[in-house]
Amino acid sequence: MPLPGRAKQLGYNFANHFTHWLLHSFALPSWRRRTQVRLAQDVLASPCGTTPILTLPLKARADQILGLSSQTLVFQAYCIARDFDFDIQPVMEWLQRHACGLNAAFEKLLLAWALCCYDVFHFFYDQGLTARTTRFGVNPA
Repeated sequence: MPLPGRAKQLGYNFANHFTHWLLHSFALPSWRRRTQVRLAQDVLASPCGTTPILTLPLKARADQILGLSSQTLVFQAYCIARDFDFDIQPVMEWLQRHACGLNAAFEKLLLAWALCCYDVFHFFYDQGLTARTTRFGVNPA
């Protein structure tokens, strides 16, 4: 049985506030510490993304040659290129169909996960890990 509109909205608000707290109280403060530990162990990690271009896996491979543990992450895989480590499209499509009010919470959770796992970030200027506020560019918020 689906939740009534008010209960659903309260759930979305709670999820957004919780992920905001998680990002600011846990992920951001621990990011520098985790990076320092990985730097001391000489095992920095980087995601390459989020635009699904053909050369993205090559960019990740270049990072690996330089000694970084690198993976590819895209929000949408096109039919000409599907060789990515993480494709977020199925999750985003599910959220859009079933719980579109959780998109912002998912983006914050994704960013918190990335901050805990990665040290160096490679993105094109058309999108980062959070939704764009304009047609092109990275959301500065």
